[in-house]
Amino acid sequence: MPREALTGWKIARIFGIPIEISPSWIVIFLLIFWSLGAAVFPALAPIPDLPSWPMAAVATVLFFACLIAHELSHSLVSRHYGLQVRRIVLFLFGGVSESHEEMPSAVAEFWIALAGPASSLLLAVLFYGIGLATTGYLPATIVARWMGLINLALAAFNLLPGFPLDGGRIFRAVLWAWRKNYIEATRWASWGGEAIAVLLGLWGVVAALAFGDWFSMIWLGLLAVLLYGAAEASYRQAFVLTALRRVLVKDLMRRDLHPVHDSQTIPEAVSEVLAHYPEPAVPVTTDEESLVGILTAESLEQVPRRLWPRLRVTELMKPLSEAEVVHPTTPAIDALKQMQASGVDPLPVVDEHRLVGVVGEGDLQRYLRWHPAVLHHHERFGPPL
Repeated sequence: MPREALTGWKIARIFGIPIEISPSWIVIFLLIFWSLGAAVFPALAPIPDLPSWPMAAVATVLFFACLIAHELSHSLVSRHYGLQVRRIVLFLFGGVSESHEEMPSAVAEFWIALAGPASSLLLAVLFYGIGLATTGYLPATIVARWMGLINLALAAFNLLPGFPLDGGRIFRAVLWAWRKNYIEATRWASWGGEAIAVLLGLWGVVAALAFGDWFSMIWLGLLAVLLYGAAEASYRQAFVLTALRRVLVKDLMRRDLHPVHDSQTIPEAVSEVLAHYPEPAVPVTTDEESLVGILTAESLEQVPRRLWPRLRVTELMKPLSEAEVVHPTTPAIDALKQMQASGVDPLPVVDEHRLVGVVGEGDLQRYLRWHPAVLHHHERFGPPL
């Protein structure tokens, strides 16, 4: 599933990995519980006094436990290859194991991606065996067999060869190893994800028009939109990471600097610099152009304006020892990660305590749109932005 940021509530920690649930997860939990208790289990065993609602509660909890196991499998194999896993989040359309690090190799991606479906297949076999062992107690048999079937379906769906599904990552790993071209492999896997999304959407339309199943159309339509967007985002992210890894901050930074002086009051800094060059963060320098700190818009907003005339820039700035800065030879991709992690944009570029430039996400985006090497890539594969 897509590795985009999701808000969530922490419910557990397994193997040191936080497990969180998104607010949207409540919707799918209740929907699965209701459909199992009201329709699925009564249809599978149309007998009186069937405890369908307790069965539904057990099956729903087990289902999401299996989703966590699926994502944990990805996470543990990721750790084996030296990747840090930030958290696992359950949300409306499943689960996601979040890691902001790049895949070190095609081999690593292959085994990390395969781990999830493999765990689901093992769980399917386990539950099928439990179903055989509990034939004397019908409710347990029904729940176990349903769990076996749903894990089998989860594995099969995730093995479809398109991003952001596990099968798409396996597909990319194979192409990456074969063609030795990460971006080309990503583009093909993204196209596969877009094709799967379109087919899901068409399936939903057919279900509605041919069988009157409007619920399936809505559900499959939402899933198709999610998959299509995630497939595009996966390619965009891979392209950006690869393109920015090849250039340094000094190639992209702006040298037309507009710092504030460490002797200025806040009103002077605002009227002389910030009013003309509004930036979320501006460097603070001395007469010798040495950087001494960073003044952020956030720090200004925390102080009532009536107090500004009493304060100097140095009283609100973040000292250089605590500030986020980069060196001219820092890879652009590392600067982007630093901006995203710290929320500071633009970042001051410092060389031997001297401010030599600033670099922001806007500068990186201009490179990604207009640099000749990037434009040549767009002509071959189409723009990612």
